[in-house]
Parts: sequence; C-alpha cells; structure tokens
Amino acid sequence: MSKVLLSEQLGAMARVDQLRQHQNEVDEYLSLPQRRVEVAARIREYYQNNGVQFTDAQIDQGVREFFAGRLVFEAPPLGPLARLWSKVLLNRSKGIRLLQYLAIAALAVQCTRVVLQDSQHKQATQSVSEAVKP
Repeated sequence: MSKVLLSEQLGAMARVDQLRQHQNEVDEYLSLPQRRVEVAARIREYYQNNGVQFTDAQIDQGVREFFAGRLVFEAPPLGPLARLWSKVLLNRSKGIRLLQYLAIAALAVQCTRVVLQDSQHKQATQSVSEAVKP
C-alpha cells in the first residue's frame, strides 16, 4: 500500500469540500420554488410559536418579494464628487476632442503671430536697408 502524504489528503479534501459547497449553493438557487415553500413554512412556524397574528397571503407576498429582489444588483447612490468623476470619465472622448480643438486654435494663433512678426521684421529690415543706402 502506498503512503499518502497528509498534506495531499488535506488539500484534496479541501478542494472536494469547496466543490460540494459550490454544488449546494447552485442547488439552492436552482430550487427556488422549493426554497420559497421552506422559508414560508419556517416563518409560519416562528409566528405561531411566538403568537404573532398573520395571514398566509402576507407571508406568501413577503417571501415572493424577498426572493424577487434577492439576486438583483442595486447600485449605491453616488455622492456629488463620485457623480462628477463618473461623468468626466464617461464623457472623456468629448473632453479630449475639446482639448484637441483648443490645441489647434492655440497653434493657429501662434502661427499667425509668427507670420505677422516675420512680415514686420522683413518690413523693418527693408526700411532700415533703404535708410542706410546712399
């Protein structure tokens, strides 16, 4: 008979337990009608043992509403800073486009300045050269 290391056995058992637990959770979610009946019965039993007045319609409605919203994601409300940041991130392509237009406008203004300064420089050089000529 071969020797099995305790660490191997424990590791394999842990994995088997994980798989079993996962299967139990899947079975629980897949057997929703049965789960509703079990929860409703347990609530009825609790209320009867504690002398609480109830109707079957109330329990059925409460159980149905609980299971209807059980696996639904509800996003938490955003604060003002988080809301602003999300809008900025969602509309970043518009912001980038705006920055591109601003860069193009700045380049056009700068190019215009350079062209005007160059023509002024040429005129000044020409007037100086005409003034220096005998």
